[in-house]
Amino acid sequence: MATHAELMNELPLLERMSTAERMRLAKKRRAQQLRKYQQLDAKREKEQQLLQQQNNPTATTTTTTTGNIDKNVSFVPSVVLLEAGSRNDVEEVEQLLKSGVNPDLRNDDGLSVLHQCCIENWKDLLSLLLDGGADPDVMDNEGWTPLHTAATCGRVQICKILIDRGADLLAVNADGNMAYDICQDQATLDFIEQQMAEKGITQTTINERRTLKEKTFLKDLEEIFNSGGDLHYKGQKGETPLHIAASNGYLSVAKFLLEGGADVMATDDDLWQPIHCATCWDQPQMLELLVEHGASLDVKTKNGETPLDICEDLEMRQRILQLQKDKKLKSSTGKGAQTTNFCKTVANQGRRGSITNTRRFFFFFFFFNANTHTNRYNNTHTPTHTHTTAHTPTTHTQSTHTTAHTPTHARSNTTLQTRNSASVRRSSTSQKKSLALKEAKEEAMRLKMEGKNIDGPIKDEVVRAMVVVVVVVTVFLIALLLKMIW
Repeated sequence: MATHAELMNELPLLERMSTAERMRLAKKRRAQQLRKYQQLDAKREKEQQLLQQQNNPTATTTTTTTGNIDKNVSFVPSVVLLEAGSRNDVEEVEQLLKSGVNPDLRNDDGLSVLHQCCIENWKDLLSLLLDGGADPDVMDNEGWTPLHTAATCGRVQICKILIDRGADLLAVNADGNMAYDICQDQATLDFIEQQMAEKGITQTTINERRTLKEKTFLKDLEEIFNSGGDLHYKGQKGETPLHIAASNGYLSVAKFLLEGGADVMATDDDLWQPIHCATCWDQPQMLELLVEHGASLDVKTKNGETPLDICEDLEMRQRILQLQKDKKLKSSTGKGAQTTNFCKTVANQGRRGSITNTRRFFFFFFFFNANTHTNRYNNTHTPTHTHTTAHTPTTHTQSTHTTAHTPTHARSNTTLQTRNSASVRRSSTSQKKSLALKEAKEEAMRLKMEGKNIDGPIKDEVVRAMVVVVVVVTVFLIALLLKMIW
């Protein structure tokens, strides 16, 4: 193999070579390099063999036909089973099951070979695993069972095999969904709903099952509280019960903890607060509950992430932005109100008399104009009917609320009477309107016969009204000017 100096000396020669000649030279150099590596490997293996014999003279090494040491590589059973299952190798999986390998072994994401069969629609391998003792309700890290997977992928036959082997139709995943909730294929959905109906599953049963984990969690916390235990204990990663409730959307648990004095700003080992959990796992109601109890929307995790930064759902992000906007608006409104009240107090202390006089001046013109129109209206149109009962205060006695406890047959009579009285009121009102219209027409005819000019008083009223408006606006501007000066 050429040394570095030799390669540098060959550079001028390479520049004069054609492309084909360069390729041949490169292949030659590569062959020399590989031979050198093989020699080094053989030398290293001999040295290791001699070293092993020196340390343990009785030990023997198994060599291959090429003279190299036999290197045995072994894998854990889960890797072997999952690898064979990913290839749909029924024979190898069968041999592994006979050797005692657990059929429910899972990978880092919690997926088992059963989940893989549901995704790929491998019915034979699925039946083999179930015959070998696989759990039809084995869950991955997100709480998905094989039935969840088969329903999502629209595998009707796979769903039938699982249900016949006892798969739980009401299993709930981490998002609170059952298999029929996430089923997109109509044929698969119809089959699952038919199976649920045949097993007598009702909506009440479904609702109870959805809240089972939350109720169990709440019951355990209540027992801890009643026995004097600590409700604010932390788990292996520093998570509190409030973190768990926020992640899963357990509102009843969160309310119980917050009323019991739980710290809404508690952090785990990664400095995540419950509000981070609520936003990460899309729990809008939990988000609002935590904010109401003082959780901050600007708090950061160990990686400097706010609740908005870790939120991926668009609607949830909009809700966070709206809460931030409402909080800022509420804060600014409170400051503005305090400033306004303070300015009013200082101004009133300096010019209390002027404001009072201005108000009196304004009210004088207002009531003068109102009284003028009222007197003119009363002199011209004297009302015939006086409604004194309209201002009589109503006394709230037991009889006032008897309609709430009236039997059905009595209530029908009362309703009929109410309708009749309403009809009477409507008829009397129409009669009053007709009478007033008739009186107005007669008054107009009388004035016309007397030869009086009707337009004159109307013009005078318009002029007076315009004068009053001008005066009021002038007074207002003067008051505003005084306020700005003082």
